[in-house]
Amino acid sequence: MGVHMVLRNPSRSGAEAPDPRRVVTRQDFARELTLLRDHAGLTVRDVARAAGIPHASAGDYFAGRHLPPLKPARLPALLRACGVTGDAEVEAWLEALRRVRRTPGRRPAVVPYRGLARYEAEDAAWYFGREALTSVLAERVRALEGGGAIVVVGPSGAGKSSLLRAGLVPALREDTGIVLRTADEIDADDVAGLCGAGTAVVVVDQFEDVFAGRSDAAADDLVTALLELPATVVMALRADFYGRALRHPGLARVLQAGQVVVTPMNEDELRRAIVAPAQRAGLELEPGLADLLLREVSPAPDARPGAAHETGTLPLLSHALLSTWERRRHGTLTIADYRDSGGIADAVAATAEEAHRGLDEDERDIARLLFLRLVHITGDTGVTRRRVAERELGDEVRGVLDRFVRQRLVTARADGVEIAHEALLSAWPRLRGWLDADRAGLRTHRRVTEGAQAWEESGRDPGALLRGAWLAEGEELAADPRRGGGLNELERRFLRASAEQRDAEARAARRLVRRGRRLIAVLSAVSLVTLGLAGVTLRQRHAADLQAAAADAQRDLAVSRQVAIESAKLRGEDVALAGMTALAAYRVARTPEARSSLLEAYSGPAATRITGARGVLQAVAVTADGRTLAAAGADRAVRLWNIADRGRPVPAGPPVTGHPDTVYGVALAPDGETLASGGGGGTVLLRRPGAAPVALTGPRNTVYAVAFSPDGRTLVAASADETVRAWDVADPEPGGRVVAEASAAAHSVAFSPGGETLAVGFADGRVRLVDMDRRAPAGRTLAAGGRTVYGVAFSPDGRTLAAGSADGTVRLWRVDGSSAVPSGRPLKGPDQWVNGVAFAPDGRSLAVASSDGRVRVWDVGARTVTTTLPHPGPVTAVAFLRSGSLATAASDGTARIWDVPGPVVEGPEGGIFAVSLSRDGRVLALAGAGGTARLWSVADPRRPVPLGPVIERAAGSGTASGAAALSPDAATLAIGTRGGETRLWDVRSPSRPTAVPGMLTGPGDLVQGLAFSPDGRLLAVSSNDKSVYLWNMGDPREPVRAAELTGAANYAYQAAFSPDGRTLAYGTADSKVHLWDVTDARNPVRLGPPLGGHESYVFAVVFSPDGATMATAGADNTVVLWDVRDRARPRPLPRRLHGPANYVYSLAYGPDDTLAAAAGDGTVWLWDTSDPSDPRALATLTGSAESLYIDAAVPDRPLLVTAGVGRDVRLWSMDPDEVAARICATAGTPITEAEWRRYLPSASFDPPCR
Repeated sequence: MGVHMVLRNPSRSGAEAPDPRRVVTRQDFARELTLLRDHAGLTVRDVARAAGIPHASAGDYFAGRHLPPLKPARLPALLRACGVTGDAEVEAWLEALRRVRRTPGRRPAVVPYRGLARYEAEDAAWYFGREALTSVLAERVRALEGGGAIVVVGPSGAGKSSLLRAGLVPALREDTGIVLRTADEIDADDVAGLCGAGTAVVVVDQFEDVFAGRSDAAADDLVTALLELPATVVMALRADFYGRALRHPGLARVLQAGQVVVTPMNEDELRRAIVAPAQRAGLELEPGLADLLLREVSPAPDARPGAAHETGTLPLLSHALLSTWERRRHGTLTIADYRDSGGIADAVAATAEEAHRGLDEDERDIARLLFLRLVHITGDTGVTRRRVAERELGDEVRGVLDRFVRQRLVTARADGVEIAHEALLSAWPRLRGWLDADRAGLRTHRRVTEGAQAWEESGRDPGALLRGAWLAEGEELAADPRRGGGLNELERRFLRASAEQRDAEARAARRLVRRGRRLIAVLSAVSLVTLGLAGVTLRQRHAADLQAAAADAQRDLAVSRQVAIESAKLRGEDVALAGMTALAAYRVARTPEARSSLLEAYSGPAATRITGARGVLQAVAVTADGRTLAAAGADRAVRLWNIADRGRPVPAGPPVTGHPDTVYGVALAPDGETLASGGGGGTVLLRRPGAAPVALTGPRNTVYAVAFSPDGRTLVAASADETVRAWDVADPEPGGRVVAEASAAAHSVAFSPGGETLAVGFADGRVRLVDMDRRAPAGRTLAAGGRTVYGVAFSPDGRTLAAGSADGTVRLWRVDGSSAVPSGRPLKGPDQWVNGVAFAPDGRSLAVASSDGRVRVWDVGARTVTTTLPHPGPVTAVAFLRSGSLATAASDGTARIWDVPGPVVEGPEGGIFAVSLSRDGRVLALAGAGGTARLWSVADPRRPVPLGPVIERAAGSGTASGAAALSPDAATLAIGTRGGETRLWDVRSPSRPTAVPGMLTGPGDLVQGLAFSPDGRLLAVSSNDKSVYLWNMGDPREPVRAAELTGAANYAYQAAFSPDGRTLAYGTADSKVHLWDVTDARNPVRLGPPLGGHESYVFAVVFSPDGATMATAGADNTVVLWDVRDRARPRPLPRRLHGPANYVYSLAYGPDDTLAAAAGDGTVWLWDTSDPSDPRALATLTGSAESLYIDAAVPDRPLLVTAGVGRDVRLWSMDPDEVAARICATAGTPITEAEWRRYLPSASFDPPCR
């Protein structure tokens, strides 16, 4: 029986008609379904809307990435939307779907790689690299036996689906009943049916689809139903939906207590994912292929430390491996096969083109505009990726964005959207065509984007609007239908406002001219001659002066903002210059942008720059007393600097000359006066006190490194002639003596602290240890990666040797006498050569200089990067001063001295959940997710000092909830638990913290917040059981429960006391704020009904220092100010504070009524609320690349502390004058006239630091 197709658009029936009988494979099904849609004259969006399914899911069905599920019956809805209504026709399509689902859709089992497809449960045997994470996740699931929930969180392309399907499900299947669904396959009414007999675990993949295709109410109902299941529920959530997930109270609690984060694989894991599948299939990889693949997917320099690849590249790597496998010969996957397959670049291009083909015409135009927004144009031909906040994208982009996110070409994370891999920029011809078509327009668009954002953040200050040629270019862009379509609504409003202001100024100028003319005419008519005309002239001149002054003020505002933007960009390359330009911008006009840039200059290590060399610097050395620095390089001179006054380095005599070519090595002897240098032509110069430099003979080729022994008696030089020679400094013999040689150039040398051992790095990737007591070359050889070893260093105790290689790694060995054994895995941070290594005086930190323009300071014990120091080009050398400061040399010809680690404290593993300051702001308490805590002295915020050991979770304490508070006198630390208890610690002696016996009980659920009263006599405990509990802390060793504050309809969040301690306020999850009079803590009195004012959870409450104003904030991204002078009748002040693009989690008041708000978008907003009825935006600080949960400040000190998801805790100054003084005290060489003309071309040269 034939099938008659009912078409909505008969005019298109001349094209090939769809026929489900032709369907054999998934691709056939997608082709016929697409033909059906085309004949109906519908777009994918039209079909999705009519069928009531998510747009992204419909797109997957038409593109062949997924098949519609049989249950729920998605296909009939799709067919009806396309005009197929007859039972016979629908059944024919359903049979085609069943036929495809019965047909094996996967390649034979001997295929070792899965290409762009995810791994399924049946692929478990081929799923490698995630064993450790699978084990962690499986153990977490087993620990929840009896019910509970876990959320697996990660960016798009991180591998969440494969982890669940090929990792978790097989790991649990033997002993657990499991049901696996994608979120778009279930509704709230279906959830109960998921738990059949024996089902213990329900796995929900692509959980973000719960929010993407449903109303908020339907999504919340489904989440609630899942969380109420009598089973363990495991959900995979894309990171960019994290904020939406937090709106559901139950899910927020799960995310706080039970999330597993899918991070990029490390190098060992990724290598296993490449090599192990081939080995299991009986194949071999040609030596070097795995290393090549690792290099091609290596992450950007600012990526997560330890990551071996960028998020989103795993499917592309698997695709390239599959293509290589298909070209294999004789059981070996070769580099040639990989090159022939096109590698990652072709995988990226082919995948992008496939995704583009699946779009309709309107969507293709949206895709073009989307990708053009995701790039940044540099120079005439350069282009880099640009991370874009989701608020910058319109709603109409979401469907197209999801398509490319699902194909792993674009990564969507909590902090924004970006292209997944740099390869796409060069490998996809279509994107290159888009870029080349209008590079000037793209530059204009970026300028409009940055200007619009600055305008919005300044409260739409007219001074931030565009003028002149920039406005004209923006208007031209907006008027072009094709080019201007990429402007979002904010950018269009910004251009309209700029044009309106220009036109208003022009009208005002014309009116002024007309008035002057009329006045002159009248005066002439009545014969008011010279005196009258003089009066007119004076009035006109006065009006002109006023207009000129207004124009100058507007120009200064615009200059200040533009220079502040340039300063922010510079901060990633040249910290000292960025600080000086920020200060210059602030002195031109005190705009919020300039203040932001200025305050941010304080938030990292300060750098003193020392200029004067011409060309690349290759070497740097410092004396033991830290008073003299030597630097040398391409200009063949060695320059000495007196750095006793860090901020004002001065030359210590004329440069030392005599080298015929580039100087590659320089060393200062322990006496601080004897100098050695080596360079091209085999030259070694030795300059002793009071004598001219002497050339030492021996090396027959370039000398790359020189070093003095610790006692200063011996000098060694490493040469390209494959030898290391030594001389007696007091009486250097001609030719020296050879102490080490190999069949490769010697590039680096270092003495052990005792001087008995010399380490030498060679170009063959080996390190030789030389016994300097022997009179002939000897020693053990260590393998260091197979590529040139450019840096070697011993730790101060001589027990650890570090070697940095051209392969981008640093290897460590434990040294004991003549033996050396590897110490852990290599440190992998740079994606380019390591040029130098140096241990800090305490031996705990290791500085690594790289050609990627970064110095990474590693915690050797924890094997984590604690600080990254940016430079404008390759960093060639590093050396620590005895003070702990770090000297660097770079390709821009500048030496720098850095304060490390600067105003940054590294918190415990798992992120920081609470920070708290003592009353005087000098003691800081940090509490981590794992229940640990630590006290720090921040008396000098530039050099925070730990006040004792890490406080571990005490025996008998429950799992920490993340709530903690330090008493005002810094004597007691309170830490809350998930079970409702609060543990007290006596920290009067921080070096010996003691747990107070017993715990504070009462709450029947998780402790959300802890707050001490200003006098420390009361402690407020907020809980998820909707109550706040008051404890009398008169004797902290025997606290007494005073009262329970009830009446909230949902969770009680962080509480706050008024400055006089008589009022307590707290916010709740039902959008309310509660106030209580706690003058008599045993008999508290409610102060009126709960306050409204917010549209969602109220996370934060704080009182101003004078107690007259209260600030509240939460999940509606706003801050509300309240007049609470009459506590019984608080009233909201008219101006809400807007700006944060995510939840505001914490509030704090600093000096001068400065209010700080920490937001989930990683920013800190500062407002001047000295006039609370008219608050003024002061600054926006970028506190973290990840969410900020907390900030802390005290009214008597301009110190601000911020922390969040990451481990970094930043210490900021909120005082611009303090920051300005600090910048000039450490800047070094002042800004030059050439630099001024580049960054402040419209302002007269007036260096801020002299």
